[in-house]
Amino acid sequence: MSPSALPLITEADYPAFQRMIRELAQLSYEEWRDDHQKAITYRRSRNGSVEIPVLPEAFARWLAEKQEVAHLELLWAYVEDQTTVAKYSTQPVQ
Repeated sequence: MSPSALPLITEADYPAFQRMIRELAQLSYEEWRDDHQKAITYRRSRNGSVEIPVLPEAFARWLAEKQEVAHLELLWAYVEDQTTVAKYSTQPVQ
């Protein structure tokens, strides 16, 4: 079974994600990192995990293409989508 793809947000990019994703608006970066670490720990014991760096501009483009409104579950769907595209493509994901 493949490892789970988890979104990795840098502290510098976090405010942009807070503006896009309502669930993050009141959550500090440190709180998000704590939750993220729990997800990594949980998945490590199952099938592992891999952190995928996420840029706010790329996520916004993906949302526009999918005609979706940003929310936290879609951020996870985005990284899964990007890892699937990268796995089967010879072109770099942008």
